Amino acid sequence: YVGVIDIPPMSVLLTSPYVGVGSAVLFHQGTYGANVDLGRLAGVRWHQGKITSIETNDVGEKLYCGVHTKGEEDGKWVTYGGYNYEFTDFKHTDFRMAPNVFDLIENRRHTEGVDSDCD
Repeated sequence: YVGVIDIPPMSVLLTSPYVGVGSAVLFHQGTYGANVDLGRLAGVRWHQGKITSIETNDVGEKLYCGVHTKGEEDGKWVTYGGYNYEFTDFKHTDFRMAPNVFDLIENRRHTEGVDSDCD
């Protein structure tokens, strides 16, 4: 199947059972300004990271810490305002995850009414 994927990576919210030490996540760090000439709106920068630790705060919320999966040695731009190799005290609702193949199949079934043998 080749077609338009209707699930942008930023739209897949995570729930805490799916976030653990070692999980790859998308997290926000830094911002960028609007550029009318490029047709770009202002927003936050999203990066791929890896969870390195999970702690629980005084009110029982899990807080996640981690690091970027790519660095300057990989060609990543690290001089933008707000850059830090580590991220700390994020809640699971601050993360996004790229859709996996099962998300894509399920989306196709719901948007096109397609039956699947992958149940």
